Amino acid sequence: MAIPGSLLSAAHVVHLKSERLVMRRFTVEDDELLVELDSDPEVVKHVGGVPSTLARIREEVIPRVVGYYDTLVDGGVWATHEIATGAFIGWFHYRPDRAPPHDQELGYRLRRAAWGKGYATEMSRVILTHAFEALRHPRVIAHAEKANTKSWHVMEKLGMTRELERQESGVPVVQYGISREAWSRRSA
Repeated sequence: MAIPGSLLSAAHVVHLKSERLVMRRFTVEDDELLVELDSDPEVVKHVGGVPSTLARIREEVIPRVVGYYDTLVDGGVWATHEIATGAFIGWFHYRPDRAPPHDQELGYRLRRAAWGKGYATEMSRVILTHAFEALRHPRVIAHAEKANTKSWHVMEKLGMTRELERQESGVPVVQYGISREAWSRRSA
């Protein structure tokens, strides 16, 4: 039996689409989907390395994620599916960074089966275009562990530049960023 939410359905609220992907709102029924995503040690390797429990997903993650839809304008965390198959591949987020100055942050977590297909770059381009052209945000940032070279290569493909390196809980992290002006020059 498939995990609820693992296939795209007509009941889902769609947010953005790319050529091959669609982002939709998460629902409270997606708890097992998130547990399954985080159960792969390679998927969580660069985000603390500890799989999320069903209790944590239900008590902390889902309420926070679903709450974004009420408090942010076109911001939040979205379940992402392949258009061709309807299969869940992971999630993307676009929300204010937790650290001052609270720039808008782009992020994602994908199933291992979705790696190497260009999905991170493809959907991140759609999100950045929406952020700069529709929402008129002045700047967007993204973070990754320094050891996660695949993620920061995606950031570079998007035209983001490395702005700083810092330690978070003893782990080296890189921050990339791009302004609306730089995005416009790149997209022209």
